[in-house]
Amino acid sequence: QVEQDVKTAIANAYFLVLISEENKKLMTETVSTMEKLLSDTEAMFKQGFMEDTDVDRINLVILDLKTALLNADNQIQNALYLLKFNLGLNVTDQINLTDNLETILISVNPEIALNEDFKLRNHISHCHYFCSISWRPT
Repeated sequence: QVEQDVKTAIANAYFLVLISEENKKLMTETVSTMEKLLSDTEAMFKQGFMEDTDVDRINLVILDLKTALLNADNQIQNALYLLKFNLGLNVTDQINLTDNLETILISVNPEIALNEDFKLRNHISHCHYFCSISWRPT
């Protein structure tokens, strides 16, 4: 069971890195979109179609998003540290993740897991606690 737990921890940490990277990618795209919106809003403000508070609000949103981007970088770094820890590596060791989130999600077939009946006797923790016990219902 310990071996299975370690494999699960490594897989979860790997997914966390991939999810964190995808999150940063989406935030970067959002910042880019908001900066374009800011440019358009400033042009409309200069023409008298928008108020200065509209420009200020978009500026605040962009600042918040840039702060979130810095947090996303920290989240990625922490996820990598967790992965390295679970792999038994030093934090200074270099690793290269070869998969991306989309590839993994495409390769998973949820129908297999959903259609399979759960059998407690096949579960590793069940055997650990109960396989050595002789028990019969009365």
